[in-house]
Amino acid sequence: MKIYWAVSSVPELAPLSRAERKRIWRECYWRAFRRKSVWVAIVVYVACLTFGLSYGREFGSSLIGVIIGGGVGGFIYIQVVTRAMLPDLRAAVGKKK
Repeated sequence: MKIYWAVSSVPELAPLSRAERKRIWRECYWRAFRRKSVWVAIVVYVACLTFGLSYGREFGSSLIGVIIGGGVGGFIYIQVVTRAMLPDLRAAVGKKK
C-alpha cells in the first residue's frame, strides 16, 4: 500500500503546479464522501481521539492523549480519503490535459 505524505506525493498530481494540485484536490475532495470507506475512516478518527483522551487521562495528560490519538486517526483518515479520491483525481487531471 502506498502512503501519501503530501498532495504532491499523489502520482496523478505530482507533475502539476502547486496551484493546480490545490485546485484539483479541492474540486475532488467532497466527492470522496460518496464512498462508505470515507465514513468508516471518520468513525475510526473519532475512535482514535476518544481512545487517546481516555488513555491520556489515565496517564495524567488528556491533551497529549488527544494529540497522539488525533494524529494517528488523522493519518488513517487522510490515507483513506486520498485512496477514495484517486478515480476522481485521474478524471480531473485527464480533463485538464
